Amino acid sequence: MKCFARQVKTQLGLPTIALYPFPSFAMCGKNCVPCMIACVLVTIGALNWGLVGLGQLLGGGDWNIVHMVLGGVPVVEHIVYVLVGAAGVMKIVGPKLCPCKSPSAA
Repeated sequence: MKCFARQVKTQLGLPTIALYPFPSFAMCGKNCVPCMIACVLVTIGALNWGLVGLGQLLGGGDWNIVHMVLGGVPVVEHIVYVLVGAAGVMKIVGPKLCPCKSPSAA
């Protein structure tokens, strides 16, 4: 598997290279919890929609993993969908509004 490199600084301020197996994780802030959560949620949403489309294309029915796991609790299922959507918006607008990149977080 090809890894994507990103230069990061250690706690001592020395540069090092961090390898990530997927380019989207290389774009996530390593020490930024909101960015990492958004990255995980966007990945879950992308995989879920990919499976929904694949299930429909192959005639296999509904392969919506979020619905399969949380279908018994519709309110929680809808909250997950809202969080995935908010994470997508955060990844689009993210660098400008990232709470970890504000001057007060430095």
